[in-house]
Amino acid sequence: MPKIKYSATDANGLVHTRTSARVYTHMVVARPSYANAVARASRVHMPTQKSNFEYHMNIAEGVITSQYTSRDHAADDLGGATTLEQYVALNIKRALAAVEKSKAEGRFDRFFDKGWCGRRDLADKLAAKARSDGYAEVAILPAIAK
Repeated sequence: MPKIKYSATDANGLVHTRTSARVYTHMVVARPSYANAVARASRVHMPTQKSNFEYHMNIAEGVITSQYTSRDHAADDLGGATTLEQYVALNIKRALAAVEKSKAEGRFDRFFDKGWCGRRDLADKLAAKARSDGYAEVAILPAIAK
């Protein structure tokens, strides 16, 4: 079966392309939400944080060894934190810094490909999923065969 090149242009003018033997009628794009990224970065899953803190602290102090984590890596991960509260605060700070770096790089201004669909109902379903995932803006674009 011959391959067809499809394209779809988002609101920013970026052309998304795909080449496939399948038939596509729509494409779903989504723009990430800065507010949701900040909220996610600020949330903490304490059981995981506690487990990671104890693991890295034990390695850094030489209580245990690991083939996966060196003492230097464990110390770097701890970042000087000596208590769980300090470790959690440090990880929130790191996560927020990563969000700010993404913002500076324009990540929250661009649309990203969520998928290509062969029917409108499938595009609607994929768009609903992207909206429920907290994207700032979701669009269904027509797929143009070239």
